[in-house]
Amino acid sequence: MSNILLLQGPLGPFFKQLQSELQRSLLLNVDVHRIVFNAGDQFFAGKHHVHAFTQAQDQWAQWLSDFVKTYSITHILVYGDCRFYHKAAAEICENLGLKFWAFEEGYLRPNHITCERFGANANSKTHYEEVRNWQIKDDLDNFDVRSSFYYTFYYAAVFYWAMLLGKSKFKLYIHHRDSSPMREGAAKIRSFLRHYLYKFKQKSQLKFIKQHPFFLVPLQVFNDSQLTHHSPFESMQAFIETTVESFAVHSQSEDVLVIKHHPADRGECNYQTLIDQLTLKYDLVNRLIYVHDLHLPSLLKQCKGVISINSTTVLGAFHHSAPVKILGEAFYDIKGLACEGSLDDFWTKPTAVNHEFYLQLRDFLRHTNQFNGSFYSDKDLAIKNFIHFFKDKV
Repeated sequence: MSNILLLQGPLGPFFKQLQSELQRSLLLNVDVHRIVFNAGDQFFAGKHHVHAFTQAQDQWAQWLSDFVKTYSITHILVYGDCRFYHKAAAEICENLGLKFWAFEEGYLRPNHITCERFGANANSKTHYEEVRNWQIKDDLDNFDVRSSFYYTFYYAAVFYWAMLLGKSKFKLYIHHRDSSPMREGAAKIRSFLRHYLYKFKQKSQLKFIKQHPFFLVPLQVFNDSQLTHHSPFESMQAFIETTVESFAVHSQSEDVLVIKHHPADRGECNYQTLIDQLTLKYDLVNRLIYVHDLHLPSLLKQCKGVISINSTTVLGAFHHSAPVKILGEAFYDIKGLACEGSLDDFWTKPTAVNHEFYLQLRDFLRHTNQFNGSFYSDKDLAIKNFIHFFKDKV
């Protein structure tokens, strides 16, 4: 007998709908359970087979071990494999022989979501030889998904207000992000206003950039788990400083370095002051450019190379045959795609992308862990595709 357990999902009703559809579409002897950890989780959860964990973190591992034995759980599904509760769940799965599945934002954006056995991103078990031996099928439909901006704005507001108002029931819960309804709301409003401000201000920047040979640095969210768990950098500022220093010393004098802010971080932070300081320190006037909402594919098509910690923007760079240097941990940091030399060497000796190998990787991902759809705007499509994939795993 197989039973499924869902832990924390993306903001909004995605996991509620997934639980319902899994229960409806799988065999009658399969039960699908959900554990909620705070009132935000509970607000977006259903009523059937929903359980609340209200104890302290140090009791979670034993509580979950008892739970999976009581309910004969065989599969655990989570969103984000680096959260405290989910890391403990992954260890329990390994110890008890259960199957652990991690959802994440899609590697192939914007039209996909990710779900991998064992873990995603740097925890992915994708191996070089698997990709190298993959025979391209290219037989899957790919539909464009609608923008998620307004959905995520609404879901975040509801989630954090619910979490705050229902805190008395979940007094011992510790969230993976230091946030509140006020802070989240202010960040979303700033993001909305800055989006239109940058759109107006940056028209001249794109014209300037296209007139020069340039390298691109796509930043990640300041508290991204791939930064905090799978990189050598303590902060995004440290990554920026390291990259700019190397560029200043080792690049050619005509080259320009373009640092692009992450759109999801637009309302949270701004690195303009730091970049102004680095411009003066290394005499990089007109060679160090900070941008926000310029069209990313246009930049990838024309740049000399991309430097990243472990952003999935790298896959877009491969698609456009832009050389890539990865400074963190990532399953796609492999020979034939990313450069193997040092960052200092990358500025003058970037390694070309093996585009045929990239096409193998893309097709491999689409058939093994990518699902067309969205957590927010096109949930039905994503859930339908995931269940089609997951049915033979139960």
